[in-house]
Amino acid sequence: MLLANLAFRFGAPTLRMFAIARACSEGAIFLGVTIREFLRDSGLSQDETVLLASACAGIVVVCVCVLLWRSERAVNADWGAAGMEIASGERVVGPRERLILRCEQLAQMHGLTARETEVLTLIAQRKTRSEMEQELFLSQNTVKTHVRHIYAKLDIHSKSDVYELIGQ
Repeated sequence: MLLANLAFRFGAPTLRMFAIARACSEGAIFLGVTIREFLRDSGLSQDETVLLASACAGIVVVCVCVLLWRSERAVNADWGAAGMEIASGERVVGPRERLILRCEQLAQMHGLTARETEVLTLIAQRKTRSEMEQELFLSQNTVKTHVRHIYAKLDIHSKSDVYELIGQ
């Protein structure tokens, strides 16, 4: 979920991030097999304390892997290979990118500043004012001012008008 959040927030290439995550999990499996072979070859696998400790460590590792696998499956369903047309291999614009492009079009048509465009995009993403303040590192009054300017330039009066204008 952390990778998905990073990819969403910063528009990072998700396939590369998930390939790295997959390589790390495969490396952990290889490490586990190597440790097992070492214990077997060194004769430590006969010691009950070592067996108990390795069994406990194995259970913890399996639980962590199951949790990662479950979240990875959900993340791959939402983020994995999305954005690629299977037949042609061409890039497909996703819903978030369409939303951002629509906000940028509106901003150009109505003369919004760069900061107002950012605020408009966050409104379109249904962010609260406090979330906008935190994400953009702005004060409450500054966000209110930007929202007021956006509404005036777009000739609208509420968030629902923004949603209609954007087509959500």
